[in-house]
This record gives sequence, C-alpha cells and structure tokens, in this order.
Amino acid sequence: MKNPPRYMVFVVVTFSFYILSLWVSLLPHEYAHSIVAWMYGYKSNPFDIHYGEFTWQNIIFVHGINENVNYSLMNLRGDHFAMGLAAFAGPGIATVFMYALSLLLLRAQSVKRHPYLFYFFCWVSVMNLAELISYFVVRVFVEQDDSGTFEYAWGISPWIVFFIGIIILYFGVKYLYNTLLRELYLRLELKSVLANALILILFTFTLFCHVAVRILLSPSGIFANVISAIFCIIAITLVIVYWPARYVTVPKAKSG
Repeated sequence: MKNPPRYMVFVVVTFSFYILSLWVSLLPHEYAHSIVAWMYGYKSNPFDIHYGEFTWQNIIFVHGINENVNYSLMNLRGDHFAMGLAAFAGPGIATVFMYALSLLLLRAQSVKRHPYLFYFFCWVSVMNLAELISYFVVRVFVEQDDSGTFEYAWGISPWIVFFIGIIILYFGVKYLYNTLLRELYLRLELKSVLANALILILFTFTLFCHVAVRILLSPSGIFANVISAIFCIIAITLVIVYWPARYVTVPKAKSG
C-alpha cells in the first residue's frame, strides 16, 4: 500500500460505520414496537425500552436490547391485533422503511458526490437488509421472537412469511452484489484488493453470519440453527465468487 495512513483511516471508518449503522438501524426497530404498544395503551412511555448493558456482545451484536413490550398482557386480554401490530412494527414497518430510505438516498446525487457518505448509507442498507433476512427467513419459527409473535397473533403460517423472506433475500442480495458493491468500489477508489475485500467480507458477514451468531447466543430452535449453518456456507461462497480483484486497476509498466 503506497499510502498506509489512508488505509488506516479507511479501516477505522469502516468499523465505526458498522457500529453506527447497527444502532441507527436497530433503534427505530425497537422504538416502532414500543410506540405501537404505547398507542394501544400498553406502555406509558414509548421510548422506554431495554438498552442492554455496556458489553462487547451488546455493542457488536445488540445482545440484550429489546422493546420492553408486554405481549403476554396483550394476549391475555385477547387484543391480538394490537399484539400482532406491535410485533410486526419492528421488522415490517421500521426496518422496511429504513432499508427503502437507504436505497433512495444511495440514488441521490448529493450522496453519490461524497464517497464516504455513500459508503455509510451502504452500511445502513446492508444492516437493514440483514434484519429483514433475519426476521423473515431465519427466525420465522422462533415463537418468542417478533416473527413468531405476529404470526401467532394474526394466525399467519410461518411458511408464508418464509416465502416472502426468500423473495426479499434474493432481490436484496442480487442488487447488493451485482450493483451496489461495484459502484461502491468505484466511488471509494481504493487501489487495494484487500481494502475492497474487507468491505465484501464485512458486508457478507453482516448479512449472513451476524444473525447466525445472534441465533447461537439465544435458544432459537432447530430450523433457525440449520438456516444459520446454511447461511455460513453461502457467505463463504459469495466471498469467493465476488472477490473484488477485478475492480482494482493496476498501472501498466512503461515499456523501455
């Protein structure tokens, strides 16, 4: 690397964007649950959620944060519509909105003109796509999770949610790897295969392995564990297939 300080800054910025985009994406998700519960009279404060402890698991994997909504009380009162809406609001409203907003911003010329701003919104996009894949593919049979709660409350088959999730997974991953990553490499102009590969590996880890680690941190059932294992295999395959060597231009040596 001809300019080590620049790449050191890139690495620091990358991990900072990872953490920042994680919390920027997850807080609206949790607040959406809480706000719906508040609207239906099940909470006195819509911003009263569990933020978790200041540990590395919580910072990197948001392990311990939750919406602090009493779904059992909703179920006991037979308020199944409110119960389902409160559970669905996180992934189905807030996460979908954040993902759509990030894609919209990534198309804006004002964002495209600033490579690192573009890079940050790429992270927000990946983070929210990962959450959609998590809730609509991996965790559809986890009864105590958001998906299991709104499926139970609204009488929806987990297989229907899984089918919708597979569609989201296919189109989201196709757009990311075939279009968005290519544009990002060109805009950042990192003349290093390893620097571009770091982006590829971290994006892939976030999409497929991040959720697998979170599944392993809490009991989630055989289906979620099997899908998580498959995701790890998919992640390795995608890194190999989309290795970014062809996006780095190596200057030709001048002939005598």
